[in-house]
Amino acid sequence: MLSYKLEPFLEQLEVVSAAASKEYSLEKAMDRMEEEWDSIVFNTTLYRDTGDLIQDPLQIVKYFQQFVCITPKTANSASERSERS
Repeated sequence: MLSYKLEPFLEQLEVVSAAASKEYSLEKAMDRMEEEWDSIVFNTTLYRDTGDLIQDPLQIVKYFQQFVCITPKTANSASERSERS
């Protein structure tokens, strides 16, 4: 960097480098997420006699159980931690 006389721009280069590093990390995380989701299939079913497709209700329940619900023990321990703070 010294031979290119970039010392005056060192601070700006650090900012750009940090932003580029974060962007690269996000890209890698998105790539991993895309690979994980590649095998997931969303099943659809007809809604009554409307001809409209909806996501399979059983699949919605499974998703809710896996990713949204928290156990009472987890909720209690989280509230206890917040009360101690």
